[in-house]
Amino acid sequence: MPSRAFKTFLIAVVLLLAGGCAPAHYSVHDAAEQIGSIRTIGIVQPDIKIFELTEDGVAVMNEVSDAAARSSADEIAAFFKGTRLRVKLIEPTLKSRKELQEVRALSKAVHKHLQEFWNPVEKTAPPSLGSLETLADLYGVEAFIFMDGFEVHKREKAPLSKKLATFAVGTLYGPSALPRQNRSRACVSMSDHSGNIIWASFRDESVSLRENFMDRENTRRLIRGLLSRFPR
Repeated sequence: MPSRAFKTFLIAVVLLLAGGCAPAHYSVHDAAEQIGSIRTIGIVQPDIKIFELTEDGVAVMNEVSDAAARSSADEIAAFFKGTRLRVKLIEPTLKSRKELQEVRALSKAVHKHLQEFWNPVEKTAPPSLGSLETLADLYGVEAFIFMDGFEVHKREKAPLSKKLATFAVGTLYGPSALPRQNRSRACVSMSDHSGNIIWASFRDESVSLRENFMDRENTRRLIRGLLSRFPR
């Protein structure tokens, strides 16, 4: 008869294969207090890219990526439905388009290095996007939600050459994000109107069969996992 320890090990393996690794979380020491004072948040359109490795190279699956971005924004909004927080989807205008593009690019750069803040030294300044007060006033919100992510899927029999491994995925997302088969990376964060990151959740692992950007229901589970420890 299998021992209790062996049974526990089997259960752990099953849970890992079914749901993937738990996301890493970052928050300032008074995140709950700061978030408790916020009433309206703006969801900036997520930047999601889904890549496919083929015999010819690396291709961006544009339609799937756009659908995943829309689904991610909708699922983030759905997560906050029924809470005290009012949610607005931030749509770019002629007046805000340039600034939003710059802030989204900066948020991706900050997300790449968030792991440096998981266990910050006492009194370390939080990561910041710079002042967002102009955008906050324009859209009538007190905080913003940013998200970016990517997945790399590989066609069967497609060779993964050294040339492919140094493709633009690594340039866009950092040297640790080379286009490996079945790789998934996502980060969602909240910043206040001053641009300081209050809270963030990050995952970087193999694509889970139940949590990924390829399917709406799987995207829902992925977003719920990322936001599972958000202080509401």
